[in-house]
Amino acid sequence: KAFFHKLNFDKPLQLEFGKTETALTYRTWGPVEKATAAFGHGIAVTPMHLLLAVNAMTNGGIYIYPTLLKRNAGAVRGERVLDSQISANLREIMFNIAEKTTAKKARVKGIEIGGKTGTAEKRGADRHVDKNRNVTVFTGIFPVSAPQYIILIMLDEPQGTKESGGWKTAAWNAVPTAGAILDGIIPLLFE
Repeated sequence: KAFFHKLNFDKPLQLEFGKTETALTYRTWGPVEKATAAFGHGIAVTPMHLLLAVNAMTNGGIYIYPTLLKRNAGAVRGERVLDSQISANLREIMFNIAEKTTAKKARVKGIEIGGKTGTAEKRGADRHVDKNRNVTVFTGIFPVSAPQYIILIMLDEPQGTKESGGWKTAAWNAVPTAGAILDGIIPLLFE
């Protein structure tokens, strides 16, 4: 709960164009909630909350509040939320996810990418989980050794295909979408 507070999950983010919603977390934090929140179960965050959290956890551990305004060149100040060695370890884990497991289809020749997938079942109008509807997400960082960019792909209610064997999780849709986008933009970013 304290770490979620450091990542500003407990309040809306005030941006130049307005504010975001507050992330949805547990009202009571018992042992089960603490364990399941650690892997994202039972919480819901806005895309901006997710981007800023992943950025902080992989940039050396500094939470940098976003702006749409141009910043002066030089170091950007922020608040330390994570030890730099833990951040380095998380980058390595994300690299291995992109190289060896669920995010392999996001790889692009010539650059090391780190990433993490996520698939969440949606709630129906009756507030019960609808196992037939989900949201998928892929968040990636690159270059993984010293991240300069972050990407987030989110798909609402993707459908399984013949190629995916009917699977509709992030590895089968958000990740290849991210890979196609990265394949197109990376040459422009690193000319």
